[in-house]
Order: sequence, then structure tokens, then C-alpha cells
Amino acid sequence: IELWKQKWDLNYGGDLAQQKFVSPSKYLFLLNYGIIYDDQDVLKHVENTLDIVLSSGLNDFVEGGFYRYTVDNEWKIPHFEKMLYDQAQLISLYSKAYKVFKKEEYKNVITSTISFLKSEMYSDLGLFYAAMDADTDGEEGKYYSFDFNELNQISNGTDFNLFLSYFNLDPNNPWENDKYLLLPIDNKNLSNWLIDNSITEEVHLKNKKHWIDNILKIKEKRTKPRIDDKIIVSWNALTISSFIDAYEALKNDQYLDDAISMHTILQGNSFRKGDLIHTFKENQFQEGVLEDYAYFSKSSMRLFQATGDEMYFEFSKELTDKAFEIFRDENSD
Repeated sequence: IELWKQKWDLNYGGDLAQQKFVSPSKYLFLLNYGIIYDDQDVLKHVENTLDIVLSSGLNDFVEGGFYRYTVDNEWKIPHFEKMLYDQAQLISLYSKAYKVFKKEEYKNVITSTISFLKSEMYSDLGLFYAAMDADTDGEEGKYYSFDFNELNQISNGTDFNLFLSYFNLDPNNPWENDKYLLLPIDNKNLSNWLIDNSITEEVHLKNKKHWIDNILKIKEKRTKPRIDDKIIVSWNALTISSFIDAYEALKNDQYLDDAISMHTILQGNSFRKGDLIHTFKENQFQEGVLEDYAYFSKSSMRLFQATGDEMYFEFSKELTDKAFEIFRDENSD
């Protein structure tokens, strides 16, 4: 931990790097470490990182969900692909963080990310697709960026300069070619921004809703990014675990019901000749790998912990025993 601390980006959160990935497993570990050892520096870094990520270009504040990473070290410019495993792990991370820090914005991002998954990546089978592409019509970020005329359409009916200020926009400095990205002012600076612009929070929320409604109207006319419609066993298992984490954090029974339903469907569709598979699509499938057994076993154990139903415990044990049978390296015993 002491070595790791030297690589932390204390200004922008995360680790020092030219590109920024959240890597949720890191921060789940740090959150647990900080709690167990009462390390306030660790907890402060986790909280700061999670706060920054919420207001960053990584978070789709309009339709929900998180992009895969940002191409800069300040979390501003995303690579626009949305992966199921990122959504799942970030739901788990913010659920754990909500129980520790009790921040309403953490609760909000849990619910908005789950809503995104259900509206955009949910399959007819009752499981979730693998990813949403970054490109639309062969152009990365086209679905998420706007030209100057569209900025006027979005802000129509409100103060244009106020709109530009809130979204950190400089008309003379587009993101790429003539396109602009909307990056809201971060939460920690919002209060000062409201004071500087002499507007109340109530007026701001009304403006923000107006802007988002107009953004959605523009997007309705666009081609949506393509969905990678593979069903990946390990990623869906991660999602089951994340829904249980959300259930425990927010006390929403629907999330537990969703997890139980997904587990039943995954269990009924993820085996061929007694062995777990990795991915399937239209009767095409690949053999399972270690992560499928590991994450599916974990999600089963989480369901046992949440429900007390021993069938989940037994299934978790069966998967773990099978994983040892298939993947154990006798030479490293």
C-alpha cells in the first residue's frame, strides 16, 4: 500500500497515468483495506476518486452507464465503448462506497447504471449483452457529441453563456473537428458555480432537466451505437453479484429478484455436456474458462448469503470443485 500510494494521482484521482481506467477491483480492495486498518489516507483517496469519476467524462450523465476509459489523465475525454463488466463492477463499488460514505450521489449512480443496463443492454433471454460500441456510422463518439448549432438547440430557452459555463464549453475549442463534448461542472465546485452565477439550485435543476430533455430529443434522431449481443457467462455472473450488492446497499428488493432470475436463466443456459461455457450467441458458443467458474461460483455464494437458500451454496461448491478438476495445475501443487 505504501508503494502504491506513491503512484496515486491526488489531484485528479485514480493512479498516475496518461489514460485513466477506473479498475473497480482496485478500489473495492482499497475500500476494504481502509476500513479494516482505519487508514484515512486510503479512504480519502477512494472517496476523492469516486467523486471525480461521477463528474467526469467517464460517466454518461444523460443516459447512464460508464464508458470504458478516458484517453487523458483528467477523466475528460472518453473512449465511448460501454462494457458490461465495467457496469457490473462499478455498481458493486459504488454500492460498497454508499454504505461507507452515505453519499446520495452514489445511490443515484447505482440506480442510473442499473437503469441503463435494463434499457440498453438487456436481452430477450433475461441476461445482459456484452458491450455497446464506441462508434456510430464508423465515427467514434458521434452519438455522444454535438455541433455548434446543436448546442444552441440544447440551450434554447435558457442563458447560452450559462449553458456553456456549466458544461465547460469553449466555442473556439471543439473536442474534434466541429464537435463538442458536454462535461458538467464537478459536484465539489457546483455550489461556488451557483453563487458566481447568482442562481438557485432549484433554477439550476430546472435548467439541467431542460438541457437533458433537449439532448435526448437530438439523440432520438441518431443511429444508436451497435450492441455486441454475445452473452458472456462470467460478465453476467459479475452482474448478478453487483445486483446483490445494490440490494444490500439500497434495500431494494427488485435488485435481489433480478439477481435470482438471472442466476436461474444463466444456470439453465450456460452448460454444454456438463461443462460451463464462456459465451453464447444464436447456438454458437465457446468453452468456459476459469473466470466463468470463478465469477459464477462467487455469484452463487453471494445469493446464498443474501437468501440463506442452501441450493446456491451447493451449486457454488459444485462449480468450484469442477474448476479444480479442469484447471488445476498439478505441477504447481
